[in-house]
Order: sequence, then C-alpha cells, then structure tokens
Amino acid sequence: MARTPLIKKTARKAPRSAALAREPRDMVAFLRNLPEVLAGGLVGQDSATATIVRALEQKLLCAVDSYRPRAALIFLGPHGVGKTHAVRNLARAYTGTGAEPLFLNFAAREKTEIRPLLAQLTAAVLETPRRVIHVVNIESAATDTVDYFVRLLDEGTLRDQTRALVSFRECLFVFETNVGGDLIAHAGYPPSQLYKFAFEALRDSLPLPLVRRADDLVLFHRLHSRHLHRIMEQFAVETGRNCLAGGVGFRVTEEATRWIIDRTDLSEGVPALRRNFEIYAGRPLAEWILKSSLVSGHTLQLGLAEGGVGLKVEELEARVPVR
Repeated sequence: MARTPLIKKTARKAPRSAALAREPRDMVAFLRNLPEVLAGGLVGQDSATATIVRALEQKLLCAVDSYRPRAALIFLGPHGVGKTHAVRNLARAYTGTGAEPLFLNFAAREKTEIRPLLAQLTAAVLETPRRVIHVVNIESAATDTVDYFVRLLDEGTLRDQTRALVSFRECLFVFETNVGGDLIAHAGYPPSQLYKFAFEALRDSLPLPLVRRADDLVLFHRLHSRHLHRIMEQFAVETGRNCLAGGVGFRVTEEATRWIIDRTDLSEGVPALRRNFEIYAGRPLAEWILKSSLVSGHTLQLGLAEGGVGLKVEELEARVPVR
C-alpha cells in the first residue's frame, strides 16, 4: 500500500494558520531595527550581520511568491564564532516577543524519526506561526529528510497529524552548519575566495537543491585576538551584573585576560572561552564574595596572582569603569 505523502505537492488551499501576513509597515519596522538587535553581543561578525540584513531586506520586501516561507538562509563557519547567537538575535527581532527559535539538531537523528519531526514542526508552527526555525547539522540528515525540507521551502506547507495543511509562510528558516569551517578559519583568503570555498564545501556535503533554495549564504569568520578581548570585556560586564550587588563594579586586567585566553582551546570558540572564564575567574571571585563585604562605589578587579600562577581578586576603593 502506497504511503500517503505528508507534504502536498500542489497545495494552495487555505492552510491552517493563526497568523495573518505581516503588513508592509511591520516588515519595514522589523528591518530598520534588525541591524542593532542582530549585532547585540555578537563580536567580529560585521560582514555576516550585513549579509543577513541585506538578504532579508530583499526577500521580505520584494518576495514574488506569497505562500512560501519568508526566507531561508545558510549560516556556516568555524565552531563557536556566533552563528547560534545570531539566530537567537534574529528570532528575538522577528517575533517581537523575545521567543527562542525552534531548534532542530540532526546530529543524532535517525532516518525513522521523520514523522515525529514533522509532527513537531507542524504543532510548533500552529501554536506560533511567526517564528524562526533553526536547523543544525542538516548535512547529517537522511536524504529523504532533506527532501522534505526542499519541498517545504518550495511549497510552504506540511500536513499535520489530522492531515490538515499547515502554512509555514510566516517562518524564517536558518540552516546552520560547520561544513567548510576549517577553510574559513584560515587567514589570508579574500572574501570572494572564501565564499567560493564555502559554496564548494556545501555542494559536496549537502544536496544541491537545498543549497540553491537558500536566499543567501552567510559566512561567519574566525575570531581574532582583538575579538577575544572584547568578548572577555562582555563576560566581565555580565559577571558584574549577575553576581555582584548594585553599585559594585567588576573589571579584568589585560594580564588576566591574556592568561585565560592562553589556556583556552580556541578551536572550540566562544563556548570554551566562556567556560574557562567561569572556572578561572569564578573561583577567586566566589571566595572573595564569601569572606568580604561588598561596598557600593568600589570595584573588584581580577588580576594575576603573584608569580603568574593563577588569578586573584582585589578591591579598588574608587569605582573603575570596565575597559
């Protein structure tokens, strides 16, 4: 007995969806605010954010087909350089509610899991039609799963468990992959050459129909030393905000910053740097907080211990701004 397809190839009849198409003025407001929201907390990826903004401006304001998903982008680059952070920022801007993207990771999925996956997709979009769908490690998905996504991007609908059509027209799709990340991580290539390398790597790892249906390819570059120092400054601000009483500052010296960076496996990117910051800065900071009293107007400074064998926290009487 032939299996009934879950995606109707020629479906154009009123699919189920609680969302109405966005008014042009809403799209314009979203796009005007997007650069600022997208760049929040993202370091060293100015070209990537510019590519995202440019692609969405063209796709959202000048779309030919009204039934297809709003846009589909492919994010690629080395591990831990801000791809996932950018997707979260994009979802925050697009939904207007701070909602997290719908996250689908194919690293550990089996071919037989396609039906539960489609049920998860349709249920989520019925609940919140306007959302960002974040698909990770699509290169590890089975061929028939990739085919479902290709057809979804073409037709904009899926059938739910009741066989009713569900519209994905208000969705943004982001496919994130590390394919080609090792090439992008090497310095010295001009942007045009990197783009060519990235496209060739994707073509070798993903079905070409999926690559061709993406509205743009967004390259996230490797982080340099100046970017890592800026990220450490952000960590200090976040730590002061989350761990210390109001009116107490927190800063990290240049020596302590270099000490932590030197002990980090940078092939793992920002997550590894954050983890080491929490370990090496968190221990002396916690010890200081437990045995001392916080004084409003003072600043805690994380610096090298004597001999450079570790880090220590000391209190500065005057409030010192974070670098």
